[in-house]
Amino acid sequence: NRDDEEQLVSLVVINALAKVCGVSEMELPLQNEESVIQQNGDVALLDWLGGQSLQYISVDAQGILTAGNFLENVAVFPGSYNPLHDGHRRLADVARQRLGKDVCFEMTLKNADKDQISWAEAKQRADQFRNLGTVLFTQMPLFSQKANIFPNSVFVIGADTVARLIQPRFYDDDPEKMHQSFKKIQQSGCRFLV
Repeated sequence: NRDDEEQLVSLVVINALAKVCGVSEMELPLQNEESVIQQNGDVALLDWLGGQSLQYISVDAQGILTAGNFLENVAVFPGSYNPLHDGHRRLADVARQRLGKDVCFEMTLKNADKDQISWAEAKQRADQFRNLGTVLFTQMPLFSQKANIFPNSVFVIGADTVARLIQPRFYDDDPEKMHQSFKKIQQSGCRFLV
C-alpha cells in the first residue's frame, strides 16, 4: 500500500545517507520478489560542470563525489593521467613536502593540447587515485581559467608543461594575450611550483 511504499522510500534515502556517512544501514522491509537496484547519478553532475551551476567536481581518495564553484588555497596538479605514472607520484610527493599540504590532481575534460576526455574515461582514470589523493574535474583548459576557480592556489607542473605554457599557439599567436593570461593568474593570487 501507499504508506508502506513511502516508508520503504524513506528507508532507502536514510540508507543512502548512512552509507555516505559510513554508519550501519537499516534493513529494508522488502517482499520476496522485490529488490533494490542502485544507480549512481554521477553523469548528471557532468551536465552542470562548466555551466552556471558547477565549476569543478571532486572525487576524494575514498571515491566520494562533491562539487562546487571555488576551491581556494590548494595545490593543484593538472594532467591527463593517461596513465598515472611514477613521475606524477614523485612530483606530487615533492609538492606535498615543499608546500606542506595535500595535492589535488586536476583533470580537465577539455584539454588545450589533447583530445577531450569523456566522463566515462575520466572516471576510469580517477580510479588510479584511489587511496592516493583527490581528483578535481574541470572544463578549464587554460591556467588563467583554472586560476578563477582555484584562487590563491599553487599549480604543480612539470618541465614539459612549462615548455607548453609559453607556446604562442595557446594564445592565438599573440604575445599580448599570453601576458594578459599570466597577469590573470597573478591577480588571482596563484603561482607555479615546477
